[in-house]
Amino acid sequence: MVELIPPFTDDVGILSSWFREVLRKLGIRPRKKLGQVFLVSPSFLKKIAEAVYAVGGNKGSIVEIGDGVGNLTRFVLEIASPNMYV
Repeated sequence: MVELIPPFTDDVGILSSWFREVLRKLGIRPRKKLGQVFLVSPSFLKKIAEAVYAVGGNKGSIVEIGDGVGNLTRFVLEIASPNMYV
């Protein structure tokens, strides 16, 4: 059984494998022609999360809108509350 919470990792292979397995388990088949592409690069996810936190998160609020399986949310949480995931 695959864990539905994204792993904290800097390894794009691990995150990509997790992502593909979650999509398979949920029966989701993304269609590139419909613009359904997903970011799985940990380095880019961290950069986006750091920028989001710098703009509004350090004031106490972050709102993430969009479809996905939570990989960006996980990185935002890691930056906003690093002691939660020790």
